[in-house]
Amino acid sequence: MTNLPFIESNNKINKLRSNIVIVFFILLLTIGIVSVKDYGVSSDEYQNRLSGFTTLNYLGEKFVPNINKKFRGDKQFTKFSEWQWAFYGGTVYDAPIAFLETIIGIQDKKNQFLFKHYFNFIIFFLSLISFFKLAQTRFKNWKISLLGVLFLFLSPRIFANSFYNPKDLIFMCFIIFSMDSGMRFFKNPNFVNSFLFSFFSALAINIRIMGIIIPFLVFIIIFIYLILKKENVKIYFFQMLSSIFFMLFFIILFWPYLWDDPIKNIILSFTEFSNWYHITFNLYFGELVKDLEVPWHYIPVWIFITTPIFYLVTFFIGIVGYISLLIFDLKKRNIEEMLQDFFFLMIITFSLIAIISLNSTLYNGWRHMYFIYPSIIMVSLLGINFILRIIKKKYIYVIFQLLIIFSLSNTAYWMVKNHPNQNVYFNNLVREYANKNFELDYWGLSYKENFEYLLKHEKKDKFYIWNSSNTKMFYSLFSLNYKDRSKFVEVKNKDNANYWITNYHLDKHNYDSDFYQKYRIINEVTVDEVPINSLFKKKD
Repeated sequence: MTNLPFIESNNKINKLRSNIVIVFFILLLTIGIVSVKDYGVSSDEYQNRLSGFTTLNYLGEKFVPNINKKFRGDKQFTKFSEWQWAFYGGTVYDAPIAFLETIIGIQDKKNQFLFKHYFNFIIFFLSLISFFKLAQTRFKNWKISLLGVLFLFLSPRIFANSFYNPKDLIFMCFIIFSMDSGMRFFKNPNFVNSFLFSFFSALAINIRIMGIIIPFLVFIIIFIYLILKKENVKIYFFQMLSSIFFMLFFIILFWPYLWDDPIKNIILSFTEFSNWYHITFNLYFGELVKDLEVPWHYIPVWIFITTPIFYLVTFFIGIVGYISLLIFDLKKRNIEEMLQDFFFLMIITFSLIAIISLNSTLYNGWRHMYFIYPSIIMVSLLGINFILRIIKKKYIYVIFQLLIIFSLSNTAYWMVKNHPNQNVYFNNLVREYANKNFELDYWGLSYKENFEYLLKHEKKDKFYIWNSSNTKMFYSLFSLNYKDRSKFVEVKNKDNANYWITNYHLDKHNYDSDFYQKYRIINEVTVDEVPINSLFKKKD
């Protein structure tokens, strides 16, 4: 009976923690939902939407032709067997959204893409919850786990991409789902965990073939664990076989491209993906480098210059801490925790080695590698955990806490100040000269703000615009409703333009004194006082 007050006290503490976590995630969800409408349409979204409807049409013709004909109407779609993006994956994500859009009956293009932006953010939000659980599995500390979620949420480029990036960011989200379920399976190899791990891994692989790295590494750490511990060998063996079976089943089920010849087509998909030839150039250290000729350090450098400095510092401390504990304190280390840390480090290492050794096509910064970012954050948390373990004096502990708060507050302030252009974030190491050396708004999200400026301040029925950027203006117009976007006419001859617009992406025009004799600037979208989109008007 004497323990009852302590039990009651613990229950109150646990309830308080649960309430804090719930309020925390509600706040993140609210911020995201409120922010959705502020973002433009990226140039990749149109193709992904078309991919979803092409797949949906294929499934409709195959299983419910009469219903499909009713909804399709007079719309024409490329045959699925001839669709060039079929091998690329992602149908498991794009097709359901196309289905929902059809059922709901969303008509205007603006609302169609806005709907997808809401959908994208909800997936990102769910992945934040999954990431919290992943961190809980490793650290068993709700404060560190929430801190990890904040690191992920307050990563400017990740946050911005969570609304409009239909591929890379969504792939990152499903990698988180796969990692979370994989670690649960590793800790407790029962049927439910095996099934969920298979399901989420299959979804990740469907979106990008590189998703196979998660089950591969999960099985690797299980094998190491069995060698070291020699426990539950039969259980692990049976559940791994079960997991592989369900994973293959779900991969084929959710990927129509594989139905005719699963083995041949999945090999072809991997080959095509790693060598996808998209002729373009990258602005890298002030030089235009072809996408297939980027140097080996391209991805590490991009990660280094676009990740908040505090996250980077704690990441490197995490690596040092892991190695030091491995060398000097191996006997005292929890084997499960050690292998989980190894798992996160290997996701980063294997992925970078694979991309570099395969000479994969890379462009638009490091967005194709966003899927390793959750592992980078996990290693950063490992660094923070390591620091907390070695801090002995209370005042140093307080100083370290204040440093964390300052770092997060500084990043949050930058994101609010430069909303909604967080996609152009560079850390303080390169911020002053990034605009002349690296890609900025390559997807043209910033066009939306200048379009809205014209609609508000220039009362005209038509805007005849010359776009000098390599980024197509066509996609960005879908951020406006039909009535407004019909006012914009992109002219083929710049002499016929009343307005000139550019986001400077691969823009070779010389904005010299001769240009300013004909045009005057009327609005600029800036980030850190650097113009990322400029709108000019022809002088009378």
